[in-house]
Amino acid sequence: MKSTAALAAAGLVALGLAALVPSGSAHAASTGACAQTGSTTVTVTCSIANDASGIGTWTPPPGLLTAHFDVKGAAGGAGEAASGGAGGDTVAAVPVGSTSTFDISVGARGQNASAGHTGGSPGGGNGDGGGGGASVVSTSGTVADTTSWVMAAGGGGGGSDEDGETGGPGGGTTGGDGAGVCPGPGGGQTTATGSGQHLSGGAGVGAGGGGGGGFVGGAGGGGTVGGGCNTGGGGGGSGYFDPARTIGAVTTQGGGSTGDGTVVITYTQPTPCTSSSTTAGVTTVTCNFIDNTVQSWTVPTGVTSATIDASGAQGGSGYNNAPAVDGGKGAEVAGKFSVAPGETLGVVVGGAGANGPPGFSGAPGGGGGGSFVYRTPTSGGLLLAAAGGGGSDGIADSRTAGSASKNASHGAGSDGVPGTDGNGGHGSQTSIGGGAGGGGLLTDGTDGEGCCTGGGKALVHGAAGGAGSGAVTGGFGGGGAGAAAAGGGGGYNGGGGGDSFSGDSNAGGGGGSIVATSATSPSGQDGVRESNGVVTITYTARTTLGITKGGPTTATPGSNITYNVSVTNSGTVNALNAAMTDALPSGTSFVSATQTAPTTGWTCGATGNNVSCTNSSFAVGTATFSIVAHVALSTSGQVSNTASAS
Repeated sequence: MKSTAALAAAGLVALGLAALVPSGSAHAASTGACAQTGSTTVTVTCSIANDASGIGTWTPPPGLLTAHFDVKGAAGGAGEAASGGAGGDTVAAVPVGSTSTFDISVGARGQNASAGHTGGSPGGGNGDGGGGGASVVSTSGTVADTTSWVMAAGGGGGGSDEDGETGGPGGGTTGGDGAGVCPGPGGGQTTATGSGQHLSGGAGVGAGGGGGGGFVGGAGGGGTVGGGCNTGGGGGGSGYFDPARTIGAVTTQGGGSTGDGTVVITYTQPTPCTSSSTTAGVTTVTCNFIDNTVQSWTVPTGVTSATIDASGAQGGSGYNNAPAVDGGKGAEVAGKFSVAPGETLGVVVGGAGANGPPGFSGAPGGGGGGSFVYRTPTSGGLLLAAAGGGGSDGIADSRTAGSASKNASHGAGSDGVPGTDGNGGHGSQTSIGGGAGGGGLLTDGTDGEGCCTGGGKALVHGAAGGAGSGAVTGGFGGGGAGAAAAGGGGGYNGGGGGDSFSGDSNAGGGGGSIVATSATSPSGQDGVRESNGVVTITYTARTTLGITKGGPTTATPGSNITYNVSVTNSGTVNALNAAMTDALPSGTSFVSATQTAPTTGWTCGATGNNVSCTNSSFAVGTATFSIVAHVALSTSGQVSNTASAS
């Protein structure tokens, strides 16, 4: 569209021009002890070197589901005759999508006769090493509140100064005992006589090293002052992980630092959905399947509503002494949602379950993955989920499609129960090789009986397809694995796994879908999507150009006059082949036209008194310009000028 701006004044001319600044994408934030590097594969390193207090925070980027944490406790300080123990090490994948900020406390190495933060304790004398501090990841700013801890690694115990008694290593599930005649015992998972309390290590006594900090601090070495037992290394503090907030956690006693502790977080930035097309003012963004990859969509400037359509993936094909039979098809659901310009939505596009191998006996297929769009992977943050189909057992009549309702399907047999209330489906426990359940929003599908089949992972846990030794894998998006029976489909509720001894049929159940109640015009269809899933997002595209200009109220004949012009695109998409034109009035002559902010994007020039600035793709935002004209000596009276943007 075309916009005009006019200015009239005694002896002056005003001109108009336009520009715009594109909006940026969302990124994670880190503060204090935590420093971030990388753009696609991101590493956040929290250390004493970054901040001497050892205190920092990390905010996950929108859409991210899981990140890998490696937490190392600090070493104990060396005594005059012995080294301190190394810190512990705790590693785990952590679901991060529903947590706004993680608080990080990095332990410091113990020093002689003093403790390292967090939670280490001093040695018993000037020649004894202090306990090393624990490193802690929590969800509140109060490290002393162990109920908020996600994971931690204990600090090492301090060394003693008399007979070479080293400090015990930090935990691990438990910290190691110090060495010597009267060593400090390591901390465990509960406080006990002789150990430190939660977080704090015990102080060394006599010629004893200080205990390391931890979930339970290690005890100080050295016994009692004046007694016959007054020397020993401090015990290491214990590590910790919350099984409800971690995945695959491993703790190693003494596997941490020999200096200060560290916390290292690594993750892959969600991949933006970039495939888009615009027809008759409507833009469609298509998010296609990318295996094991979380995607994202950032709402453009000016967009306040979008229609989202998601389809789950098809289950894998199965064989039953005959040609392959396709798995159950994925469901499709859609709705129109209110969105905020600049917010980022997470997107998981389900993958088809793997096909069973052919042969005389054949094999069933894996469950299809569900497709999800969410603000956070929680019941309140999920916009919609489209279920994947169950894996086929090679019998056409037994295939189970993904459901457009919450009602996931039972796997063939007696015990492949589907999930409810956002949970994963159950794997068959009747016989070895039973199909695994599909993952839901909040919990994983359960494994099938025996060696082979793993349940699909919940969205909150990263949505990986189920796998196992010799299994037919489920599709990304929580599809359950198959073996002697087919896997269940992923979705808001996971489908149940098939039973390998259920007569002629051992197909997996399809998952269940949901559309949030905040949507308008919700819709859905059972079993319509073949192969991999897909998500499309549509919104109305428009360009709205505006122009303003200003200048002095008077001009002196024989001098130059400068006019400031702004052009704004307040629409939702770039304005193609945008132009600002201005015909300078008689009595003036063109001197220059310069883009002032931003400094690139527009090309300006003039033919005689006709000024023109063009931009092949004018992004949403504003640009400013300076236009200079010379006022002839003979000019008098009022001069008017109108500029336009189109």
